[in-house]
Amino acid sequence: LLFISMQSFFALIFIACALPLAVIKWYFGIATLRQEQKLASQEREAGYLHHVLTEVNYAKEVRIFGFGAFFTEQFATIRCRIRLLKQQLQKRLTTYTLLAEAAEIITMAVIFALLARQSLAGAISLGLFVIYIQGFQSLQNNAKNFLQALVQILQLRIFLQDLFSFLDIKEPPLSAVQNRFPATNNEMIVSNLNFQYPETNKQILKNISLQCSPGQIIAIVGENGSGKSTLIKVLAKLYEANSGTISFGDAALNEIATEDYQKQAVFLFQDFEKYFFTIDENIILGKPDPSKSEKDIEAAAALSGADKFIPKLSNGYKTRMGRVFEGSEQLSGGEWQKLALARVFYRSNASLIVLDEPTSALDAQAEFEIFSQLKSIAKNKMIILITHRLYNLKIADYLYVMQEGQITEAGNFNELIQKDGLFTRLYKMQQL
Repeated sequence: LLFISMQSFFALIFIACALPLAVIKWYFGIATLRQEQKLASQEREAGYLHHVLTEVNYAKEVRIFGFGAFFTEQFATIRCRIRLLKQQLQKRLTTYTLLAEAAEIITMAVIFALLARQSLAGAISLGLFVIYIQGFQSLQNNAKNFLQALVQILQLRIFLQDLFSFLDIKEPPLSAVQNRFPATNNEMIVSNLNFQYPETNKQILKNISLQCSPGQIIAIVGENGSGKSTLIKVLAKLYEANSGTISFGDAALNEIATEDYQKQAVFLFQDFEKYFFTIDENIILGKPDPSKSEKDIEAAAALSGADKFIPKLSNGYKTRMGRVFEGSEQLSGGEWQKLALARVFYRSNASLIVLDEPTSALDAQAEFEIFSQLKSIAKNKMIILITHRLYNLKIADYLYVMQEGQITEAGNFNELIQKDGLFTRLYKMQQL
């Protein structure tokens, strides 16, 4: 009976030997997770510097201005700091792990020595001694596996708390009414629109009111930071206004189904992206229309002026862009902008066209041609134009001048010139 009690005691000791290592793994697992959270901002900064050092778009300025050494030093400093902090934590983990494993090995050696002594004294047979050794080792391994699995669950629980906190963020509720974009009588009216970014106190848009009717081109102008691009993003349903209304005919914007609105409203932002696909794929990107043919693609390219450079490419409309893939080619900034405009013009069924600085990379001749094309396609469409170049805005039927998030002037071109306000000052500066 005493021998059996002793073996049970040994078994408990073997199980207990697995506990310190499990506690260490649990503690340092959580510590590693918290460290990664604290280092996230530095990791992002290092990732950005790596992007700047390796991305082809930055290569010209990095070489010309000699930024390479500065960025490399910044990157190396951040990476060394991160590596040092991680190494310090890893050293502590290694030290405690070695101590726990050493204590475990010593305890096992002592127990095996006691069992061997009993076997030599004849208290247990050699076969039973071997069975005990194998049984205790199996018990300890199973205890280790169980405790490590438990530790992983506890660590994942910490991670899942953050994940579920993110998943619990409430999306803005959709309107219970999801209407289609009005086919007729779809005049756009913006009334007393206000917007500020979350967790900030600065009002970006203040009581914005404007309207645009089918067949009309309106222009929104103003100095940098006046809120023009933010207004466009609200119109695109990328941001939700804090107050005020946007309506098309009798339908409020937030009551129009997003998918249907995206079919009827097309936007070109000033920081448009460059997609490394073929020319024709760039034009129809994301919106292939079975009813349209290659002629429609070519017509869109002609409207944007892209048809002037496309025939010069190695495979015409089948040429891949970007110099990333074999056989691909690179375009100039102006050519990329013409391609982005062609993507807009391809969506000829759109009722609303919004263009944010659509000619910023174009020469004067190309810009004049684009504005002329806008006038020709404006029939039955609402066109909103944002630009800093004011000399071509005589094509606009109505202009709104924004300053510090507000509309401070409104009227046609001649009326604004006669008011001798901000628009007149900006216009005269461009005439010098």
